[in-house]
Amino acid sequence: MADEWKEDTVDDEFMCTICLEVMIEPTSACPEGHCCCRVCYVKYLRESAQQQCVTCLHPTDESRLVRNRHLENVINKLRVKCKHAAEGAKSGDAPSRTAA
Repeated sequence: MADEWKEDTVDDEFMCTICLEVMIEPTSACPEGHCCCRVCYVKYLRESAQQQCVTCLHPTDESRLVRNRHLENVINKLRVKCKHAAEGAKSGDAPSRTAA
């Protein structure tokens, strides 16, 4: 059924290291390929005095951001209950985050 969600633990590889939620538009900016949500990564780089990867601290900047569409497609197939499910969010609802 469309409204039944599989409640499961989500692999850490699908989690943003900044917002700690399942990534939306996974994006990388370092040679190691560490990803965060695009919105989170842009905000982090704009607000941080140190232009570096959140995970490995490799020097980087906003011009190196690359969307990881393969990972995004895998994440989009996940069936997990989001933290807003109790508030009435349903599968397929658009994310509420916007670019900074």
